[in-house]
Amino acid sequence: MVFAEFEEKTYEIAYDIELSRGGGVTPWAPGQVLEHLVGFDAAADPDASHPLWRVLGASRPKGLVLLPDHWIAPSGRRPTSRQLPSNPISFLVQFKRPEFIRSHAGKQWKLWGTPYFRFKVDAAQQRTLKRLETNTAGEAIVRYASPAFSTNAAMDVARWDGKVIVSSGHVAPTTMAGHSAWTYVSAGAAGRPNPTGEEHRFDRLSDLFREPDDYEKPQPLGARSEVATVDAIKSHVEVLAGAAMTREPHLRRVVDEWRRELLREGVAPGMVNSVGQFAAVQSITARLGASWWILDREALIHQ
Repeated sequence: MVFAEFEEKTYEIAYDIELSRGGGVTPWAPGQVLEHLVGFDAAADPDASHPLWRVLGASRPKGLVLLPDHWIAPSGRRPTSRQLPSNPISFLVQFKRPEFIRSHAGKQWKLWGTPYFRFKVDAAQQRTLKRLETNTAGEAIVRYASPAFSTNAAMDVARWDGKVIVSSGHVAPTTMAGHSAWTYVSAGAAGRPNPTGEEHRFDRLSDLFREPDDYEKPQPLGARSEVATVDAIKSHVEVLAGAAMTREPHLRRVVDEWRRELLREGVAPGMVNSVGQFAAVQSITARLGASWWILDREALIHQ
């Protein structure tokens, strides 16, 4: 048993960079969307002295996290409302650094008959991810992701060739319920939850969006308006925020206290709600070490 030579964060960064460039789908960092909801931009992690808090007229709340990669468009330019997702769906991904098992003494060798990969899940992390998956059904796709390579050399080749994502498999937290680990040989093929479990496909990212019947097609009502787009995004983030704060009394209390402080400072209620909901989702994903992207459901239907 040998852990992958690269760190989990290295894999996460490589995956996110590739996804930001397209990666088989058209992603939006949530901060690009938030700009249109609240009307301001931040270019770095807003610590206690950041102008963001002066604009909002409040101190930075403890326990809330806004990360820089969620505030900057991959192109470096702010998208127009017509470029934003009118039928949004979120992609929440938890990255896993695999072990590579070469020995016949490996516990699952008899299942695979060949060297295989394995990653273990953290029990607390699994509970939160499963809850998010269940409570955001229809609004978000929540998955673990792990690569089918383990060396720095293989990572370098995958990054250079733009194949980090296609070399990665994805499994749902609900599939991992009651299990402590996942084993696999390659992405896009069978995998197994362990200590015991039935085979499930270890989907590639493209596999997650191959069932257009899963998505509700919007009715043709003519050209979409900016109001309709913003309303769709607000509704989407509201659902995610509700799921993020379910069984999270401390996070809910922090967000509520912050909202009251902002309202006392005269910040518009719409802005307060938008930033508070965004912060709730980002705080839970930051605690997990997961990434959050927003995709356009309509574009997925037609790809």
